[in-house]
Amino acid sequence: MARRFGNSLLVRGIGLLIALAGLWFQLTDQPGIAGLRDRLEHLAYDLRLNLALPGRAAPHPDILVVTVDEESLQRVGRWPWPRDRIAQLVRRLAEAGAAVLAFDFLFSEPEQGPRIPPGLLRDPRLPEDLRHALASTAGHAGDARLAEALAGLDAVLGFILHPQSRIASAPPFAPPEFETGDMPADLLPVPELPGAAFNLPVLSRAARGHGFLSVLPDEDGVIRRVPLLIRHAGRLYPSLALETARTFLLADRIRIESARTASGPVITGLRLADRWIPTDARGFALVPFHRQGNFRRIPAWRVLSDEFDPAEVEGRILLLGATALALSDLRPTPVHSALPGVLIHASLLAGLLEGSLPVSPDWIHGANGALIVLLGLLLIWLGPRLSAPMLITTALGLLALLVGGNLWLWRTHGLALAMATPVLVLGLLTGWFAVAGFAQATSARRRLQDAFGQYVPPQIVERMAEAPEAWHDRGETREMTVLFADIRGFTTLSETLSAGELRDLLNRFFTPMTRVLFEHGATIDKYVGDMIMAFWNAPVDDPDHARHAVEAALAMRREMQRINTLFAREGLPALRIGIGINTGPMHVGDMGSEFRRAYTVLGDSVNLGSRLEGLTRLYGVDIVVGPATAEAATGMIFRPLDRIRVKGRHQAVDVFEPLGYRDAIDSGTLLALREWEAFLDCFRAARLQEARERLVALSGTVPLPLQALYRERLEILRQSPPPPDWDGAFERNVK
Repeated sequence: MARRFGNSLLVRGIGLLIALAGLWFQLTDQPGIAGLRDRLEHLAYDLRLNLALPGRAAPHPDILVVTVDEESLQRVGRWPWPRDRIAQLVRRLAEAGAAVLAFDFLFSEPEQGPRIPPGLLRDPRLPEDLRHALASTAGHAGDARLAEALAGLDAVLGFILHPQSRIASAPPFAPPEFETGDMPADLLPVPELPGAAFNLPVLSRAARGHGFLSVLPDEDGVIRRVPLLIRHAGRLYPSLALETARTFLLADRIRIESARTASGPVITGLRLADRWIPTDARGFALVPFHRQGNFRRIPAWRVLSDEFDPAEVEGRILLLGATALALSDLRPTPVHSALPGVLIHASLLAGLLEGSLPVSPDWIHGANGALIVLLGLLLIWLGPRLSAPMLITTALGLLALLVGGNLWLWRTHGLALAMATPVLVLGLLTGWFAVAGFAQATSARRRLQDAFGQYVPPQIVERMAEAPEAWHDRGETREMTVLFADIRGFTTLSETLSAGELRDLLNRFFTPMTRVLFEHGATIDKYVGDMIMAFWNAPVDDPDHARHAVEAALAMRREMQRINTLFAREGLPALRIGIGINTGPMHVGDMGSEFRRAYTVLGDSVNLGSRLEGLTRLYGVDIVVGPATAEAATGMIFRPLDRIRVKGRHQAVDVFEPLGYRDAIDSGTLLALREWEAFLDCFRAARLQEARERLVALSGTVPLPLQALYRERLEILRQSPPPPDWDGAFERNVK
């Protein structure tokens, strides 16, 4: 039932509080709250980034990654390679016409060559070529040859800045020039790292440029953005990607654009030649990640081999880095949990050259806050006016508009607007108005659930909730069917199991049996030890309650076979159940004391149903039903078992075993049933000799306990013949 709230001030007031809380959540700087918000936004950012990635992208035309991969380590040798080998690699790339070669490696220690006695090199007997080869490997000759090779092309070396050291060290090179306009460089809010590890001076002097390799991951350890600038020892230094782009573009300097705000100076972006590079307030740039296949790769071993084709590298920017797992240069990113660091530099470099960097400018926080306010006001105005289905439809439409607009701004303008917090506010407001809208409509449903939820299946509670005024738990008398189910030999079984094992076994018994009963429309009355009691035709009318009860009993027997199959695999004992069913007038309602009450049934017909369950052991069958049940369960075939007077009743009753529906019973079973009924006619007519003969002929078609019972009775009647008015009933004096 749709519930409209009109201009409810309470509902709108709470909605306004939710919207204001969302706005505070988006803008606050409190560490714990801000950390949670950023974590949610990181997840949303990663999802958006991966959704926007093209399935297949053409490799970047100007960038080539020279990889030290597993095959290169196998062919050339373990890392680090001799500097002479790296110099050979550099010379081959230079000769092939590489435009720029950037190193994602650090050469901070001199190479230690073998110690050769000086007298050996002066020995006149030593061949000249061998003398030259030995001299070339001695000392630091490898470093000198690598420096010589670096001087032959535009090389950019990487170095590391880190926070561990408290003493800043001066680099063996001069950083590039930065223009900062009227903003002093020392006021720019870039990260500052005091520790550094630089390349050897001899190598640094030979290189054209120098850029730091350091990346500063987000709080969750994932690299989404990297600093383009870091301050060290009072000076600014560029990242490897930025310095490589500057070298490739032949730019003399880097211009830093900044602005003054109420909270202090902020960086708005960088200018490099004719490129505009958007950054955040601290000079960080979002990495425009690509699929790993977006960059051409050439393994380092191939450059050193005869298979190398110079055309592959001519005129391109080369990044030399490790992709082998053994070298451990793998970083977590939104697109890959372990991406080689050289591919991160390549992705950023591609964005710098193409001018396609995503942007999260300083005004983005205000835009995010305005979006949350607009969304909150719209829902506060619409929410109380809409029915529940219309509210859900409107919320889904707003969600699609919010996510679609966010993705569109990301794809077309590279804007990284907040997504998680607006979606959270949308969800909370929709949830609140939905809960408020359903509150009045579901009060009766909750009352019915409290009264009947423990006893009847959920689908019946749903039917009752459609017209709650028609249902009550006051006592009344009506025609009903009751079922009792009990585990046979439970006392003996319980003595062989621990308390925990017994509890688990009962839970595994009660759960599927209750499910079967619910599937057949039963109301669960109670569980007592290993016994289940259920009934039909209350609280919901069920004209076919007798038939449904018998169907449930047959289904329980099938379910018991399935359970025993599982128990056998686990080495647990098999279980057998006895089920008694009776139909008749019963009193049903909410009964008990002021401390504990239950919706239950009482009456003589209920007691008879309990007695019938106990008779299953006597006859060796799983199900015994009373005469009214057998008569009311139309379409089913029953085997008459006995005519008996149970304890507490003077009138004899016929009891039966259900065999199933007529069309599901084979002809052999029907023939045996007719023979059994003929035997009972003879027995009840006191034609004892004929009854004995028929019972012998029935061997194998009826349960053995049932045969033994009637053999015993025939022997009793042989010794003490029945009176002329005997009706064929026997007394049953135990429960």
